[in-house]
Amino acid sequence: MAGEQSAPDDHFDEQVEKRGRFRAIAWIRLFASVLMGLVIGGLLAWMSLNIGGSEVLFIVGLVGSTWYLYRKPSTWLTIGTGLYISAGLLVLTPILFYIPVMFGAGEGLEGAGEFFGSLIGLVVWAFVFFLIALVIFALGYFVNKKGRQKVSTQEESPQSS
Repeated sequence: MAGEQSAPDDHFDEQVEKRGRFRAIAWIRLFASVLMGLVIGGLLAWMSLNIGGSEVLFIVGLVGSTWYLYRKPSTWLTIGTGLYISAGLLVLTPILFYIPVMFGAGEGLEGAGEFFGSLIGLVVWAFVFFLIALVIFALGYFVNKKGRQKVSTQEESPQSS
């Protein structure tokens, strides 16, 4: 009809319908998901440097966490959940980094020195990484809280036509 104006969302809905069953891409959430996926993949690769397979873990961590985080309903929840995952991996990083060195130590005095040096490094770095992870976890909590508030207000407010 000539006198009827279409709502701004009508054009968007037509574009989505043309694509068939695929949804539109939320570019900001995708960017946040990839960024957090790079951090998570990097932490997984760092953890496994002394074990082996760090390249594979980086790719699996990047792709898996990006896919998981993109499925969150908002960008804030994507970042907050990524921070939670990063904090958990930060706690595990020194443990998985030093354990192979500790138990792969040689024999004699050299092996004993390597074992105790790794044990001291494990204790010190585990404490430092725990404190950093605590800060990142708290930041993730507040970001997730903001994201939940935004999602709940979007669900409560009716869409105007």
